[in-house]
Amino acid sequence: MNKIVWTYGLIAGVIFGLEFTVVMSLTGIEGGAGGLLLGYTTMVAVGVLTYFGVRRYRDTVLDGRIRFGQAAKVAALISLISSVCYVASWEVVLRTSAQDFGEKYAAAAIARAKADPKLTPQQVEAQTRSMQEFAQNYKNPMYRFAMTFVEPLPIAILTVLVSAYAVSRRRRDATGQLVGTVT
Repeated sequence: MNKIVWTYGLIAGVIFGLEFTVVMSLTGIEGGAGGLLLGYTTMVAVGVLTYFGVRRYRDTVLDGRIRFGQAAKVAALISLISSVCYVASWEVVLRTSAQDFGEKYAAAAIARAKADPKLTPQQVEAQTRSMQEFAQNYKNPMYRFAMTFVEPLPIAILTVLVSAYAVSRRRRDATGQLVGTVT
């Protein structure tokens, strides 16, 4: 299991690293809607890799049979490795080309709030305070690591569950017999 988990987890991590490079070069530090779209599309692509990793584990290690819990464990480990790579990739990008990301991100959010005619002055002031606090907190590496680690988490959880279900579900062969079940 270790080789398959590490292989698929690290491949996913490399994809995450490339994604940061592409997003930064195409959309700039703030990213915007294009950055979000590309980021979440990449997370879904990494989810597909998680599925293939679990399927490979089922087919090569367990002779085509796996329980949901086993499949979820393999998928969770692949997702964990890819998420750690995601955080490490972001830290490299942050140190090399986006050292002032927290300040620029906060400034862009404050500017959007001030430009929004639907917000009251009190709401703009609250948003300003919140974003200034974010910029200050973002300088703390532990806060930044936690915030970055949580970004792919919803997609990773969904991927773990869908992959485990898809790979562990019972199937029928051409004769109608159940295959892929653990007895």
